[in-house]
Amino acid sequence: MLFKEWFINQFGSKDGEMGDLALDIKNDSKFPETSDHSVLEEYISRRADSEVIKIFNKAYKLYATR
Repeated sequence: MLFKEWFINQFGSKDGEMGDLALDIKNDSKFPETSDHSVLEEYISRRADSEVIKIFNKAYKLYATR
């Protein structure tokens, strides 16, 4: 399962920073269809600040250890 699909399923209906990021990803039609951490981090870093990158990295750790 791709990170995008997993993350939206896990956090898309949650309140808070993870839920906010999940909704942003869900609504981003150009979000990469990959689970490659470096590709995703680069994509997010071009569009968001360092706090969002921290949230993404936290989420990706959960994804990687699922």
